[in-house]
Amino acid sequence: MYEPQAIKLDEPLTAYRYWSNPDLQVGHWLTLNPNLSPAEARALLALPNENLATQVTSFIIPKDVIVLIGTVAEQTTTVGFGTYAIGGGFQIYLPDLSVLIH
Repeated sequence: MYEPQAIKLDEPLTAYRYWSNPDLQVGHWLTLNPNLSPAEARALLALPNENLATQVTSFIIPKDVIVLIGTVAEQTTTVGFGTYAIGGGFQIYLPDLSVLIH
């Protein structure tokens, strides 16, 4: 597993968020793959039990924004997650949600 790295984007980046609760459509955690099935998204992105990943929304993260990138950690034994939450996918953490363009 790779350690998370902080990077400053040198160009705008399109990223995706998987969600099922409209109140959680926008959030700090995103990924680059828009083509995961709900089961794949839940597993690879180690989503919590309540996130069924039935929806995906694209966002643009502008140039010059600093993000953290890394590999999703396994969460199979974490309270609020299931045995499906194996992780291993690619994730982006965006500290400042106000910069997202939808």
